[in-house]
Order: sequence, then C-alpha cells, then structure tokens
Amino acid sequence: MKNSIWIVLVCLFLVSCDSLADYEEEALYGQWESVEWKKMNSGELISGEVFFAFEEDGRYKARYGDNIEKGKYWIVSDNLHTVEEGMAEKKVKIEKLTADTLVFGMNRMGQLEQIKFLRKN
Repeated sequence: MKNSIWIVLVCLFLVSCDSLADYEEEALYGQWESVEWKKMNSGELISGEVFFAFEEDGRYKARYGDNIEKGKYWIVSDNLHTVEEGMAEKKVKIEKLTADTLVFGMNRMGQLEQIKFLRKN
C-alpha cells in the first residue's frame, strides 16, 4: 500500500513538471519588435521601443533606444537566457511564444514588467 502511494505521488510530480512550457529556440528565430511594455502592478505603459533579432547560430542582437546589445542566447524550459558580450547572464520568462507573438515577463529593479513583441519578418 505504501508503495502505491509513492507511485501516485511520483506520477503527479512528473505530470506537474511536464506542464511547464518547453519552448524551442527555432520559434525565436527572426526579428521581433515591441508593441506594448507595461508595469504589471499598475498597468502603466512604459515608453520606448525594444527590438530583438535571434539568429539560428545562437546569437542575438537587441536595441533599446540608443543602447545596442549583442551576445548569445538559449532557452531552458520557459526561460530565455542571454549573455551580452563581456557581461553577466540575464534571464527572462517567456510567457507566450507563437508564430507571430512573443511575450516576456521580467523583474526590472524589483518591478514586474511585461513586454509584448510581434514578429517583424
């Protein structure tokens, strides 16, 4: 009887782990332009355009205003990891990734924010 309880618990654990989104890097390939950036606690919109280009070789380019960032990227489950050349690793949550829409959830200096992108190409 005790073994069957453990089997059920292990099965539930495995099913719950499988519910995490596993996004494929291929779905990111291409260019993405922000269409909405907001603070989650207030809904306040943040001005500024963000642009990302993800290459098949694991490299990316990003632009925010006059700031340009280049480096490498990879996905683990529902997290996008980036390492800008000469900088430390950053991670954002991928909340949605479809053929034409990408949504990041992030913590910027303690403020939860969400950026929605549309595929440019």
